[in-house]
Amino acid sequence: MKKRIIFVNNHLNEGGVEKSLVDLLNAINYKYYNVDLLIFEKGGIYRERIPQQVNIITYNYSHVYGPFLTTILSNLFLLRLSPILFRLILLLSHFQGKKVFKYLRPLLGIKKQYDFSIAYRVGFPNIIVSQTVNSKYKICWWHHGEYNHTAYNTSEINELWSNMNQLVAVSNGTKQLIANHFKFDYNKISVIPNIIDTETILSLAGTNNPYPNSRTINIVTMGRLCWEKHIEDVPILAKKLIEGGFSQFQWYIIGDGVMRKDIESAIQATKTHNHVIMLGRQSNPYPYIKYAHFMVHTSYVEAHCLTILEAMALKTPCVATRTNIPQDFTIDGENCILAKQDIDDQYACILKMIENIKDTETMVENAYQMVRREYSPSIITQKFDNLLASISNNGSFKS
Repeated sequence: MKKRIIFVNNHLNEGGVEKSLVDLLNAINYKYYNVDLLIFEKGGIYRERIPQQVNIITYNYSHVYGPFLTTILSNLFLLRLSPILFRLILLLSHFQGKKVFKYLRPLLGIKKQYDFSIAYRVGFPNIIVSQTVNSKYKICWWHHGEYNHTAYNTSEINELWSNMNQLVAVSNGTKQLIANHFKFDYNKISVIPNIIDTETILSLAGTNNPYPNSRTINIVTMGRLCWEKHIEDVPILAKKLIEGGFSQFQWYIIGDGVMRKDIESAIQATKTHNHVIMLGRQSNPYPYIKYAHFMVHTSYVEAHCLTILEAMALKTPCVATRTNIPQDFTIDGENCILAKQDIDDQYACILKMIENIKDTETMVENAYQMVRREYSPSIITQKFDNLLASISNNGSFKS
């Protein structure tokens, strides 16, 4: 008999968590599972990539939030009862605790019994799985590369996790992060990395070089434009390259986020606008990664960096800043060049890459083979299958 699973996530918009979820949903074997996916926003760039075997349940909670009285009155005016009840349950939870979230079950349309419920991120999905979903076994995925919770938030998460049978960390570093800050049985934290589907990535990368000038060194950096990624360092690094006498390069930034204007201002301040080009969000970034001479990843915070792994899958050399959690797969000099969290060292590593760009064949082949060996869909789905089978048999899984 097929196991009944419900995944819960906030949305299907752009993000590493969402891409990881979609990759997993496309890789698991539906001969063994009936899958529902509960989300709380309509649309999203990844929605069309959800396999047809997945039943998507959408509850649009945009009508639930806002000033209390305004929200209630606007929903009354439009005769929307469900958001009113939802908001009242949220209010009641401040006095009665998270247990009142069980009353959301009929509003969300998740009345049936599941074998497994999976909160694919900490936050609201964690609350829904812990308190609302009716399932034999409950699991929460942890994708975060840092601990930034208050004492109150930590206590709340510990309470919610008391209902969880298992936690899944996406790397060994994040497993240790959880163990250092939360009260959860270490033996019930397993590691299942994100999937890197090399064949699909290569197919999407195509055979057309998107860069207009092949006579310059084309560098690419990709990520959310937020403080953790430190993409605002790119104009500074570009200026140092120019001042150091190297100007035959174009540096392309792919992504969008709250720091976009700051980065644009930094480009103007450093007068690097002829060298640093912001491409914004790209629905298919892979041609830019494949045909770049190399990637520079400036992030200080990562749980399990998909961007670097995807570059490795495309045989693009990488200069990567060392993150707060060591990545399980980056080996300096063997499959990438690792830089310190320091502008001068990053600059030195970029110069090293430029000077040795013709001699990176062994590095990129090591990286490519590692990705295929460690992160292919078949490897990760086997870990997923083993996780659920072990929990069913023993109530937990020891990785």
